Amino acid sequence: VERLALETNGWFFIAGQHPNASSNNSFLHYASPAMVEDAWAQTSTLINGFGGAVQGLLAFNKQQVQEQTVLMNEQYMEAKQQKEAAVVEARHTQEALEKQKEHSARLLSMIEQLRDGTLSIENMPPTVNTPLE
Repeated sequence: VERLALETNGWFFIAGQHPNASSNNSFLHYASPAMVEDAWAQTSTLINGFGGAVQGLLAFNKQQVQEQTVLMNEQYMEAKQQKEAAVVEARHTQEALEKQKEHSARLLSMIEQLRDGTLSIENMPPTVNTPLE
């Protein structure tokens, strides 16, 4: 670009910024000698304007990242709470299932005892009539 500017005596302006650059006014720019000589004040305004625009974009991007981080943290905490609630519910269900299995095993044992005559209806334990929790 510099060679083209010198050969044509034209006005050329190029500016660039890396989005991860952290310092203020860390952008690169080139203004051709003819542009600087013929319109220094306007060139300076253009350079400062580009710097301000870049800083605005970087600040906006930073704000978006912060907002997304907050949102993702909220979603993570909600998912974590849902998981914990599901684990507690699964544990309660498992405990109820174990109680049901124990109760069923006692009933099956009593049925076998009734069949083989080692248990009569008159001497059945009271746990048979205990409702399940």
